[in-house]
Amino acid sequence: MITLTVGLTFIGFFLSYNTSKRAKPANGKIRDWAKKNPKISIGTGIAFLVAGLALAVVALGLGSGIFSFLVILMLLGSLTVLVSPLHFFSLKGLILLVVIALLIELNLT
Repeated sequence: MITLTVGLTFIGFFLSYNTSKRAKPANGKIRDWAKKNPKISIGTGIAFLVAGLALAVVALGLGSGIFSFLVILMLLGSLTVLVSPLHFFSLKGLILLVVIALLIELNLT
């Protein structure tokens, strides 16, 4: 559950971040789509953020879910702003990372 919360929060922040005029333009399907469709991208990003918050509240309770969501959001936000201009993120790498984290979380390795 926590892995899904982190994943949804990252996707939501990343979509919202790429609509910013301060974000350095980069190549990539998701980044190009976010730049071309800023209103849809912001709406989708907010929907992912709300889904991440709801999942955190369901998994951890109201108070600790909101607190952990805010900590996750601050962590992912700062990492995205620092690492995104370096083009460190790739879609395949992120999907692989989330799958490995889910397997570790669910003890299926």
